[in-house]
Order: sequence, then structure tokens, then C-alpha cells
Amino acid sequence: MLERISHLNGEAHAEEELIAQNVAGTTYAAGTDTTASTLYTFFLAMLLYPEVQKRAQEELATVVGADRLPAFTDKSRLTYIEAVRKECLRWQSAVPLGLAYKSIADDEYKGHFILGPSIVMQNNGKSLYASPISGTTHFDACGDVRAILQDREEHPEPEKFKPERFIKDGKINTGVMDPAVVAFDAGRRICPGRYFAELSLFINVTCVLHIFDITPALDTQGKEVKVEPNMTSGFVTHPEPSPCIIKPRSKLTESLILSKNWEN
Repeated sequence: MLERISHLNGEAHAEEELIAQNVAGTTYAAGTDTTASTLYTFFLAMLLYPEVQKRAQEELATVVGADRLPAFTDKSRLTYIEAVRKECLRWQSAVPLGLAYKSIADDEYKGHFILGPSIVMQNNGKSLYASPISGTTHFDACGDVRAILQDREEHPEPEKFKPERFIKDGKINTGVMDPAVVAFDAGRRICPGRYFAELSLFINVTCVLHIFDITPALDTQGKEVKVEPNMTSGFVTHPEPSPCIIKPRSKLTESLILSKNWEN
């Protein structure tokens, strides 16, 4: 954005620079809750499903190797890692209730009458929720983002963290609903930072798995501290505190952290 306005001067440049600052600030602030929550979910999943962590690290060893850090250019070949990222979005919803929309006039959707004005929430497509702002109450069964992503017909055993649900014949299965179509909301006001968020999740998940082992914390008796996949309540939810041990996988991976030759 700064390059695009570099030819401007005076007030015109100042105004465009302020816009660039606001965009950058919004991008940063928007991820401090939602993207952070999904990353916390990733660490929780690695604690509870060590076999997933092992399989992902084996893929990284094959595709990336041990002498460099993962890069965005590796994305197309890291099928299992991509499935892990998708499952992080699906397994525990960062914004479980989604966002509310307002209809401005009477409407109809798949045989459901929506009184205008109404508050409308997206759900699993089997029911519609429309709570009128005023007038006679008119609504069918309620649904939310969490209900969609936990739909047993779409995602069998939804309570389990299973990245392989998104893989078929060694490739991402396009026949399975991508959690991103729900997690980032929908319509004209879909999250404008969704692509940035997905890439951010991908590179964080990839680098963490490539460099570190995530294992359970130990209590004073040397026993593993048990964690549960419980989420806090609120508009944006986070996994409850899950103590763990995060350490470099080897001296070689530790050297990658200290190296200044970062590609990302």
C-alpha cells in the first residue's frame, strides 16, 4: 500500500498513509483473538493426539528435510499439514455462534419465510433461525457455526481430531466441506482477512511442527498432567489452559531457529 501511494505528496499522501496504517492495525488486531484461538487449539490437539503430530512431522521430514525451515512454496506438497490446519478450524470453533445479520425486508429461503427486519444466523442448512426484531415471533430451529462444523453427517465422529477426514487418495478431498466456508462467515461481509489468516495458520503450524515436539507437562510426581478439550465461553472462545512442554526436536532444528536465513 505504501508503494502504491509513494508518488503522492502533501495531504493526499497523509490521508492514504493513515488508511494504510488503519488497515495494518485492523489486520493485526483481528487476529489477536481468532487466529490466536485456533493456534491454541492446534497445541491442544497435538497434546491429545500425538499420533497426528508424529505423522505431520514425518511428512515434513520427507517434503522439507532437516536443513531448512518450511516455506509457503511447500504448501501444495504438505497435504497432511493442510488437513491438520483445516481440522484446527473445524474441531473447536473460535467464534462458535458466528455473526448475526439483519434482513431489511420480508424474504424466503428454501421454503422458510424470513420476516423483515429479522436477525438471521447461518446454521447447518437443515433449519433456519430468524428472530424478528419486532412484530410476531417467527423462527424455526436454531443453529450456529459450531453446529455446522460438528454435524455428524458431514463430519463423522466430530468430537475427534481427525485430519484424515479431509484426505482421499493422498490429496485434499474436495468432496468434504472445507471448514473455512463457515469459520470465516459468509456472504458479502465474509471475513476480509480469511486468506491472510489461513496462510498465517499454515506457516505457524508447519514451522512449529518442524522445529518442536509438543508433549504433556509433568506434575511434581513426574506424571503427565491431563488436559481436556474444553473451551471458554464468549463471543470468541479459547481452549482452557493446557500446560505442556515445547522443546526443539534436535540440535539441528534448534540451529534453524537461531539462523538468520529465514525464508518466511
